[in-house]
Amino acid sequence: TASIESLEPQTGRFYSCSMNNQSSGEQAGFYNCTFNTSSRSEGNWSIRLNSSRDEGATNKFNLNSTIYSQRFFLNNTALVNATVPAVSPTSGGWSRLYNFTVQLNDTEGDNLTCVLWLNRTGLFEIVANGTVQNALASTTCSVAGRFFDQSAIGTTRNFIFQLHDNENNNTFNTSTFTGPTITESNVQVILSAGNASNVNRSGSNSTLFIVLVNDTENGTAVPNANVTFFVTTDGAAFDSGTPNVTNSTGYANISFNPSCSYAVGVQNWYAGVRDANYVDVNSTNFTMTNVGNFNLTIQTPAGEEYVRGANVTIRGNVTAECGGLISDATVNFTYVSITYLNSFSCSPVLG
Repeated sequence: TASIESLEPQTGRFYSCSMNNQSSGEQAGFYNCTFNTSSRSEGNWSIRLNSSRDEGATNKFNLNSTIYSQRFFLNNTALVNATVPAVSPTSGGWSRLYNFTVQLNDTEGDNLTCVLWLNRTGLFEIVANGTVQNALASTTCSVAGRFFDQSAIGTTRNFIFQLHDNENNNTFNTSTFTGPTITESNVQVILSAGNASNVNRSGSNSTLFIVLVNDTENGTAVPNANVTFFVTTDGAAFDSGTPNVTNSTGYANISFNPSCSYAVGVQNWYAGVRDANYVDVNSTNFTMTNVGNFNLTIQTPAGEEYVRGANVTIRGNVTAECGGLISDATVNFTYVSITYLNSFSCSPVLG
């Protein structure tokens, strides 16, 4: 009985070989085998021949095992990057996901690894790696992630791929490639509360405006973003704004307490992101109704005595709580007898 084994140089491990005998065309006493070298290490391999005679055989031979050192060199062909590495998108916000890719193939079908080295601070550093299984045909090796922060805004970064298969000697680096260019991230401002609200302008009354800031580059709420709320003062012209900051869940709000600078009636309001880390963006316009108070003053009579039967002219004015006469108010005058408690209306009322 004969067997043939191959000795791996790096590990000293023996691998069996599928035997062929006379049925494969060999002459009597000659043997061959087929050794599958897929995924085996590069180097000088040795061969061990083992032979023995069956117990029932007429002729008796001693067992024999002979090693033939470095009988063949196994060459592991290096992988090839079939395309120029790329990053997608080539430009975008700092908070988004970037996908770095390179096309690889390996004539021996090895498992391949692409290691991404990224220059974020002036020095290249490993950030992540990707793998490809059985890369006989051209296959994409990709590394994707959110690798940047606000400090990268306004810069264009560089990257390198380190590529290798199962053989350390086949490790190599690509050239340095440019990209991506990092910008402020895009966001949107979404209404949460305060549209079509009402507030009385008098005293310390207020209404609550709430918005959510969402990062459209990665689909998450934005904490610690500067947001400013703007309200019209006359239905058309907006004020200079009231700033606030989003909380940990991305919400920003103000309690709007209108002063006398804001006219009564329907006013518009909106919220806008004003932050160096994000593209300036505004919400759509919403509405609120500013309600004022009337101040009523009787000017005449002012305590005078009139003869029964004489006409008494009652004269007064209507002003807003913030001052200013109101010319389009609907006014009724009612006078009451202190003695008899009778009430009477005075008409017509002229303005």
